Amino acid sequence: MKIALDTGEHWFDPNTSVVFEEATWWDGSNHVSKATGSQWDHQRLYYTSSANWVLHEWSQWEGVGDAYQQITDAEATKWLMVNRGFEQEGFDELPENVRSTVEQLMNEMEV
Repeated sequence: MKIALDTGEHWFDPNTSVVFEEATWWDGSNHVSKATGSQWDHQRLYYTSSANWVLHEWSQWEGVGDAYQQITDAEATKWLMVNRGFEQEGFDELPENVRSTVEQLMNEMEV
């Protein structure tokens, strides 16, 4: 299964990618996405087999389609920090150099 990025120039296969799910919190009535701050809008992060980060955004609002965009290491690291991706099983599946880069960026962002 191949999914085209929004630019239309590239694609990726989610089945060969490492996936990170958004974290949520319970507001007393609904699960709210920590990534978007919404109960309706959601995100998922992929690390592709071609060593790129792809952010998948979707909504439960009728008529709103899915979006897939490539993001930078810094943007992915920030997303992982917000969504506690470094605690997810997939983090250990990332190549060592990628884990090191993410950990270094996390340290820089916390300063």
